[in-house]
Amino acid sequence: MNKKALIDVVANELGCKKNEAARFVDAVIDGIVTGIVNEGVVSLPGLGKFEVKEVAEREGRNPQTGESLVIAAHSTLKFRAAGPLKETIR
Repeated sequence: MNKKALIDVVANELGCKKNEAARFVDAVIDGIVTGIVNEGVVSLPGLGKFEVKEVAEREGRNPQTGESLVIAAHSTLKFRAAGPLKETIR
């Protein structure tokens, strides 16, 4: 499913126009992004948890040449699905 399909689902579920549904979807996405940036974590019961994790600097290898290199420390986004979502998928 892409954003357009999600907007269609929201519009049908709420019985509103697609442009209104698009504003709702955009607002939710903006809220999630803002929460991740400001708090580092967004928990949505029934869906899951988005969380920023710090990855330490480490040594790696270039797979083409085998040369050693240092992979810089960085932040990454992790998502952990909630129990109800896991059960629905199974």
